[in-house]
Amino acid sequence: MAGLTAAHRLIAAGHTVKLFDKGRGVGGRIATRRSPTGRQFDHGAQYFTAKTPEFQAAVDDWVAAGVVAEWNARVVTLTRGKLATDPSDRTRYVGTPAMNRIAKHLAEGLDVSTGVRATSVERVAGRWKLLADDVALGEFDGLVVTAPPIQARELLGELAIADECLTNMSGCWTVMIEFAAPIPVDFDAAFVNDSPLAWIARNNSKPGRDANECWVLHASPAWSEANIDNEPDEVTPPLLAAFATATGASLPASIHQSGHRWRYALPEKPLAQRAIVDVERCVAVAGDWCGGPRVEGAYLSGIAAAERLLPRSD
Repeated sequence: MAGLTAAHRLIAAGHTVKLFDKGRGVGGRIATRRSPTGRQFDHGAQYFTAKTPEFQAAVDDWVAAGVVAEWNARVVTLTRGKLATDPSDRTRYVGTPAMNRIAKHLAEGLDVSTGVRATSVERVAGRWKLLADDVALGEFDGLVVTAPPIQARELLGELAIADECLTNMSGCWTVMIEFAAPIPVDFDAAFVNDSPLAWIARNNSKPGRDANECWVLHASPAWSEANIDNEPDEVTPPLLAAFATATGASLPASIHQSGHRWRYALPEKPLAQRAIVDVERCVAVAGDWCGGPRVEGAYLSGIAAAERLLPRSD
C-alpha cells in the first residue's frame, strides 16, 4: 500500500516510477490466498477503517469503482468463552471480491516487476543503482523503500537513514480453514483475549465471497513469536483447539486447512513521523510502521514519503 500510494503521487507530479516487489503479486499483507478447493481467504489484513479525510476520500473512490465495500459484520470480543459486543461504530471496509483487489486496482497501469527482491543500493554519480544480488535493476534519481524496517536497514546498508529504521515488527501465524458445515456462532468476527488467538473471522461473511464456511484465525503476537520457527502443520492444531475453546463450539469436519507465517506483521512501536526521508540524497522509507499501523497508516506514509521528495525532484 505504501509503495503503490507513493508511486501514484510521484506519477501525478510528472515523474516516471518503476516498482519492484519481492512477492508473487502486489499488496504485501493486503493479501488473499486461494485454497486447492477454490476458496479464497483474506489471510493478511482483515479489513480497514478510515479516520482521516484524505484516506476517506480515497476509500470513497474505491467504493465507487466497485473495488471496496462495507463489511457490515457483527464483531464481538471473546474472553474465556464470554462474549461482549464490540462497542465500536466505525465503518469497516474490505476489498471485493477479495482484499488483494485493492492492491491490484492501484497497480493497474503502473510499471511493476514482481518476484524481484532488491538486495543492495549504490550511490553512483548522484543516482541510485539498485541491485538484486549481482543483477542491476536500474539507476534512479530517487528511491522509496517500503520493506519492513529490518529489511529496509539491510537494503540501505551504511546510509545514515538506515539507522532510523529501528522499529521492531512481531510476526503473526495465520490459519485458514474451510469447514464442511457452518460454525454455530452468532457473530462474524471476534477479537479474542486470554488465548493463543487474537482474531477470528468468518471470511464468507464479507461481501462478494462465496457461501462456503471459511474462517481465518490470527494468532496473538506473543504466541506467534514464541512459535515463529515452527512449521505450518505444527501451529495449525493448537490454534484450531484455541478456536474451539474461544467459541465454545464443536467444530465440524474440515475440507481444507493451512497455515501461513507473516514474519513481519505488526509494528511494536510505530514511529511518530509518517516517513523517514533524506531529502539531500532523495531517498525515503515508508510503511505502516511509520505514523500509525494498519492500511490507512501505510497509505498516508506513502503519500508523506512522496511529497517530501517532490521539492528535491521537481
